[in-house]
Amino acid sequence: REFDSFSGALEEAYVSEPSQPKEALSLRERLERHEAQLEELRASLEEARAVADEMAARAQELEALRKRIWGMLTSGLSPSEIASRLEGVVAVEPAKRRATVALGSGNASIRLDAGTWESIQEQYARVKRLERRIRGLREVIEELRRRPPPPREEAPRPRRRFWFEAYRWFFSTEDFLVLGGRDAQSNERLVKKHLSEGDIYVHAQIHGAPSVVIKCSGRRPGEETLRQAGKFAVSYSRAWAAGWGSASAYWVEAWQVGKRAPSGEFLPRGAFMIYGRRNYLKDLELELAIGPVKHRGVELLMAGPPEAVGARAEEYVVLVPGGYAKDRVAKEVAEMLGRDPKEILPLLPPGRSQILKK
Repeated sequence: REFDSFSGALEEAYVSEPSQPKEALSLRERLERHEAQLEELRASLEEARAVADEMAARAQELEALRKRIWGMLTSGLSPSEIASRLEGVVAVEPAKRRATVALGSGNASIRLDAGTWESIQEQYARVKRLERRIRGLREVIEELRRRPPPPREEAPRPRRRFWFEAYRWFFSTEDFLVLGGRDAQSNERLVKKHLSEGDIYVHAQIHGAPSVVIKCSGRRPGEETLRQAGKFAVSYSRAWAAGWGSASAYWVEAWQVGKRAPSGEFLPRGAFMIYGRRNYLKDLELELAIGPVKHRGVELLMAGPPEAVGARAEEYVVLVPGGYAKDRVAKEVAEMLGRDPKEILPLLPPGRSQILKK
């Protein structure tokens, strides 16, 4: 097949087909779709890499488990019996000679008729495929961005950007700056660079959640800020995509957070060890609000707990889990707030959302 542009060929190779022909989409709509897909691919890559690394670190344990499953199968036990007897075994598929095993970083598929390192290599191959798709999709996005925009009467001036916009962020009702990582890499950077003495570290009680830091600057946050930071942590965790209504989190002092894993254990990128007593925050509602706020004379879009956003924004939209895909929600929220969907999309939590109220 012949293509009329380089980006057309890249889109054919790396981008999932949209529900309508790409010729019918505007340049902005194509960029929005590709950027949303890129965010989803990055999340898949993060999980796939974490699973691969954990499989490699626990290779001997997985090999022993593989042999036990294989032995039970050959002795005549059914897949359901095997799964009920062996902790961590999610499913056994004799026809495919595979088993699904629950790890701390996600579910791993292991071959039963080959050594565990074959399964580990397969998982790393999946990581490489995702990396290739992400590189290809980035090239598509970069090429589309290089295209000249439609003529405008006057191009707006780029606004001032603040350092905390590199992360997820909001200001609590007690005027504390609360920061959250966007992915494993920014989790690592946030804690290493910005978790200072006297600050508070918050994390959801679920795997696959951002590191959250309350910048204290010599003050002590009250219960309001602690619970708002906890809601922020659980709302940007996998609990949102799972459709949970509430979840728990915990907070600790900055000195209780470290990177040194116990002997024989493995800490993937973006993960940290917590030492000492945890202070739990229970029954935290999963809900987020988005609205324009003023900071030092500059208007910013803030996403955070509704009580925090409502204290600063004249108008805002409240989201809860479930409903529709991110690109549709971004367009609806943008229309309600009079903004560009590209500004809304990076603020949305993982998975589907529904608009509760404005």
